[in-house]
Amino acid sequence: MSVASSRFTKILMRSRVLAHVTTLGRIKLSRYYTPDYTPAPELGAADVAIPLVREALKTAVGRQMVSDVPIGALLSGGIDSSAVVAMMQQHSDRPVSTFTVRFSDADYDESAVAREVARHLGTDHHEISIDDNAFQPDDLWRIVEHVGQPFADSSAIPMYVVSRSVREHVKVCLTGDGGDEMFAGYPIFNWASQVDRVARIPRPLRRAAGIGLAIARHTPGLRNARLPRQATRALGAADEPPSRRLAAIDTLFLPSELRRLIGDRETLNAGHDSLGIVSELPDESAGWTTLRRRMYQSVSQRLTQDMLVKVDRMGMAASLELRAPMLDPDLAALSMRLPDSTLISGGLQKRVLREAVRELLPDIVFTHPKTGFSIPLHRFVNQKYRDTVTELLETPGDVMSLLNLPEVARIAKRGLARQADRADISVYRASHQLWSLLQVAAWAQRFRIQV
Repeated sequence: MSVASSRFTKILMRSRVLAHVTTLGRIKLSRYYTPDYTPAPELGAADVAIPLVREALKTAVGRQMVSDVPIGALLSGGIDSSAVVAMMQQHSDRPVSTFTVRFSDADYDESAVAREVARHLGTDHHEISIDDNAFQPDDLWRIVEHVGQPFADSSAIPMYVVSRSVREHVKVCLTGDGGDEMFAGYPIFNWASQVDRVARIPRPLRRAAGIGLAIARHTPGLRNARLPRQATRALGAADEPPSRRLAAIDTLFLPSELRRLIGDRETLNAGHDSLGIVSELPDESAGWTTLRRRMYQSVSQRLTQDMLVKVDRMGMAASLELRAPMLDPDLAALSMRLPDSTLISGGLQKRVLREAVRELLPDIVFTHPKTGFSIPLHRFVNQKYRDTVTELLETPGDVMSLLNLPEVARIAKRGLARQADRADISVYRASHQLWSLLQVAAWAQRFRIQV
């Protein structure tokens, strides 16, 4: 066993939690595991943390490559999937089959970066194109049927398209899912830190700034509404306690928007706290840093209820098994014990993971802007999409009738406009608010939900 492995084993043994509860004749719900984000000081040194992460990642990928059927990898060009593919190629004596998505919208397309990574590593690379304006009603119904509940993440559409195409070549694929959660890679972690600094500004000054931003947003001829709109969002999040700020930045519907959508119906408003639901922390979090608490929120909410659901359900819909080595228990346990400074330093995120794989990948992986796996949903608004909106929202069933229908109509009109960002809302949020309502309406119709 190497020195790095020995140190890792000691850290791992301290981080494992095992609880088993059995009650004869009754079902008892209990938390069987809580992540331990208490930092291990010995991991603060780069010469210790970097080889440990590199070795743990290579081991995790090797475990996930065990298969009796052809195996490949989804390659986006980001650090996580590129790191996984680099380790796969080290384990393989033949070119690994890699697959990436190509969008016609350059703001969403990373295929050029993935192509460079594939060339650098010598993989057998495949590109799968997804055209704008290609929405089909089956896209909506497939997601509802396979997830079994409303699912607002529109990237389920390209996830299924990719899985269906990949399945023609391999039956198992590794992904980079979990890397952002394990190594603090989401830009929103840095944004939340900036909101923390805004929160230290006296409240009267923040309110005065909010008035000025409101005037700026509605000034005729404003060329770039993004900055004042984001600043307004930051000021609103700064009014929240630290534990709720991540959700306040990330939520699709602001609390004020939800209140307009729900209306005065007491049954929906009773005890409703949209930010509190996704901001819960375990009792053990008292000793965690602010960053670690937010990472836990991301793991317990975004990862488990969005990312992994999307990947698993859409992969299985195409009979493709998708595996996430970044969530290997040993690698995850190690990442949870890393001090904050090894994760984010000088605004640079995933510092330790970057250094662990830097020598294996081309420079473009580390220099190009982070894109994320999402689609330009507003560009999918074709006639079939408009017809689907009319069918589901203009003749609402029992569930949708619980909502404020004039507000539903306003959201639908705004989401169909395909216009650029506005002073009050981005085109991304407008289109995805509509998509989330379509999901609710389709779910209620397909599963005959009654109230």
